[in-house]
Amino acid sequence: MCNPLSRFAVRYLLPITLLLCGPAALAAGDRSSTGSATIYVIQSGTGYFVNALIYLDGKYLDKLSPNTYLPLTVVPGAHEISTAGISRVALPLNAQAGEVYYIQPTTKADGNTQFTILSGTEGQRLLAQTRPIREMLHTTITPPQPRTEQRDDSDVTRFGPDSGAYLGLSGGSTRAKGVTDYALAGLPDFQAYIDLTFFPSIPATSSGSDSDTAEKLFVGFRFNRYLSVEGAYVNLGTYTAKLHATDGTDTVSLDGTWKFNGLSAAAVGSLPLGSHFALSAKLGGLYWKNKYDEVLTDTTLIPATDSASVTNHGFSPLLGIGVTVNLTKWLALRAEYERYWKVGKTDTGKFDIDSFSAGVVFLF
Repeated sequence: MCNPLSRFAVRYLLPITLLLCGPAALAAGDRSSTGSATIYVIQSGTGYFVNALIYLDGKYLDKLSPNTYLPLTVVPGAHEISTAGISRVALPLNAQAGEVYYIQPTTKADGNTQFTILSGTEGQRLLAQTRPIREMLHTTITPPQPRTEQRDDSDVTRFGPDSGAYLGLSGGSTRAKGVTDYALAGLPDFQAYIDLTFFPSIPATSSGSDSDTAEKLFVGFRFNRYLSVEGAYVNLGTYTAKLHATDGTDTVSLDGTWKFNGLSAAAVGSLPLGSHFALSAKLGGLYWKNKYDEVLTDTTLIPATDSASVTNHGFSPLLGIGVTVNLTKWLALRAEYERYWKVGKTDTGKFDIDSFSAGVVFLF
């Protein structure tokens, strides 16, 4: 631990000397006089790295605030400077004895962030414009030895790259809004048929099931931590409606069944929240297939049953929101709500379908 005079010199005298005298003020500005290597991690402004947690070889060092720098010395050898979280950034560094390295977070053209090694002149200029967040940190971390790369699924603070493919499977429940209303709409015509079939006439009733289970298999590609594209096969469930009348001896009923599935494509926007969570929203469309089966049962007739089947195809818009929880750098959980508008044809039933699902995502 440095004495108070040492901390005063690092915090105030070093930046003033650099500002007044320039790079020549430090004879060892680009070389250290010891057998260690010196590293300055500099945050000269605001941006993605505001209050970023800085790690050396997986060991937490400090929090990097705007217009500050973190000074440290390391044992010569292979090291890694990194951040933590869903958008982890890392810089491999082969530190040489006596060398000084100036490292700054920068933003690339594609919007992703990286660590950049600065020249000695530029690094000293930025040091003069910023302040140290602590005195020189002398680390005794031994460079990691070469080893066979192994997947570490227990590390919940470091995740895969910002871009890449992913695969997922989810299941949940669906609701087709309007199925029971569709049955009620057909009740007057059915009642007229009952009036002609039974004497005296008897009342007809309607019922329906507008909810079911659903499954989805999806694949996607992340361009960066904010934007992805995704395609999926979805099974949106089976729904039924029934019109029924009976006098205790004879029965007349009309049963309708809808089965929906399809292929969807969507753009997905994500908002990372810390190391483990991300919110998402999607906008796209569904190319759907609907099979509608109708069965009429009338025990007053011979034969007593008659049936018909119709298959329709079409395109409907899709909107969804969700939340992702990262468990490891290879595995995540996702829960989402999706709305499919106007699925089906007018003559056989057109419904808005809501889907609530949860599942797993495998990151590559």
